[in-house]
Amino acid sequence: MRVLGNMRGKYAAALPYSLLALLAIASAGRIFLAMKLPLFMQDAGADDYLMARYAGTLMAGEWLGDFEQFTLVKVISFPLFLAGSFLLGIPYPLALILFYLSACALLSWVMGRVVSAPRWGALLYLFLLYSPVMLHQENVQKIYRGGCLTAASMLVIAAFIGLFFARGSRSLRYWSLLASLSLPFFYFIKEDGFWLVPFCLGASLLAIVFAWHEQGRENLGRIALLSLLPFVALGLCHTLYCGLNWKYYGAWTVTDRSGTHFRPAAHDLLSIDVGEPNPDVWVSREAFRQAMESSPSLAIFREALGGVYAHSGYVWPDGELHGDFYIWGLRQAVADKGWYAGGYRRVDAIYASIHEELSAAFRDGRLKKKQVFYLSPVTQGIGLCDWVYFRDTFGEHLDVMACYRENAIEVAAAWGDKNHIQELSALTMSPAIWPETSGNAETDIQQRFVDLGNSITYIYSVTGKACLLLGALGLLALLVRVPSAWRKGDAMPLQLLLTMLGLFLSGAALFLGVQWFSRFLGYKKFYDYIACVIPIMQVLELTGCYFLWQSLKELIGRCKGGSDLCG
Repeated sequence: MRVLGNMRGKYAAALPYSLLALLAIASAGRIFLAMKLPLFMQDAGADDYLMARYAGTLMAGEWLGDFEQFTLVKVISFPLFLAGSFLLGIPYPLALILFYLSACALLSWVMGRVVSAPRWGALLYLFLLYSPVMLHQENVQKIYRGGCLTAASMLVIAAFIGLFFARGSRSLRYWSLLASLSLPFFYFIKEDGFWLVPFCLGASLLAIVFAWHEQGRENLGRIALLSLLPFVALGLCHTLYCGLNWKYYGAWTVTDRSGTHFRPAAHDLLSIDVGEPNPDVWVSREAFRQAMESSPSLAIFREALGGVYAHSGYVWPDGELHGDFYIWGLRQAVADKGWYAGGYRRVDAIYASIHEELSAAFRDGRLKKKQVFYLSPVTQGIGLCDWVYFRDTFGEHLDVMACYRENAIEVAAAWGDKNHIQELSALTMSPAIWPETSGNAETDIQQRFVDLGNSITYIYSVTGKACLLLGALGLLALLVRVPSAWRKGDAMPLQLLLTMLGLFLSGAALFLGVQWFSRFLGYKKFYDYIACVIPIMQVLELTGCYFLWQSLKELIGRCKGGSDLCG
């Protein structure tokens, strides 16, 4: 099987020059629009500005800088992207849109080759190129990781689809190399990057299985090595990451939520059952009170935790820390008492003591433990009764995604420390919109491009449900093709169906995980966090529409043939 390797086969028909010109014009227009959209610069110490701080210390050769409460909070790929674009002299908006455009082009080219329809691949490219997901403030206006994460996920998906379908060709080495570079970069953009790994591993293992089925043992060792090489690369990058943190801070970990005693200490707090009736409150005041009664080490921070509860930036109107804000509150309290200033080993030791004391309290019955399942040790657990939440809200969340309901861009003035905003502006090589300049002639022009972007989103939104329905019908049509094609010795429909199924399951896992996590945040943050699912949905929709069209053409052809025979 050399679907992607046989460049001179019957499926390699060149696109007409007129279509190539259209693609070039559409690409140039999209780049122009991206450069005209203003950035929204905010002094968010744990998000946007933290990424800029990481980028600055990386360029200074200081890794993540001096150790403090935010040093091991986020991962490093997006700061590397910021630093790389700055060192190359490329403004951040341009670097981001070029990265996204490249991912769109590669994914569309691969899918077009797989289904043997270059023109359909061009249509998919246009559909992805102007996708609302990259006309959304969270992804393209904030100096944060959403847009980079979306583009990187598309690149990884393209690389592993290419690896799967090129298993019997010389080009496998190039797909393996691309996968080996893109997977670690994607994985370390956000702390929950594991959601895409099952798809990647499935593609690699299926490549080996199908290669064995098609060729026997011929070249099987080489194919297996190249198929699994991306996971070796990921493991090496993980080891290197931990090694650098060990060198600078004495911490063999990527973040404090993965390989430090902060993780089990936070999980212990999350596990305390106080009968909290509000599911949005993961760790209540009462849980903290009981924990401090059982843990002298945690009680050291009683006054500091009181200060956290007095901080309006952490506490909801009901006086509680909702969702994962208990994690940030705990870090803040420990930092306010000066423990982070003593370095990693000192602060890790206090978290270890808290964990040991709370574990002992669970064992001897002083604390009662929740009987739930945890998707992550530091996020709210799921009980049997929680299926009602998924049942009652799934349709609304699906509608938010399919119709891009929370997608928007705007002209927004920067806020925060002026020096920090100037640092963000210098790093991105882009001007900031200062509060005193809002509403002038320049921002009026920017508003026109913002309105254009929102108009494009509107077109996608009003057709969203139709695309979802037609795409689903088309994927069913693909499913119907599989048995007859298999009997004829054609494995391509099965392989494509497995690819689509893998994408669907990966997207569904992230969708449901975010639906649960963002319960306390609302639909806006849900949409922000599922950015990577949007292109997956769009690939599934367009692939389904293609096969629905093919099925209709075949049906019409059979009807015409029947009419001719009857005549």
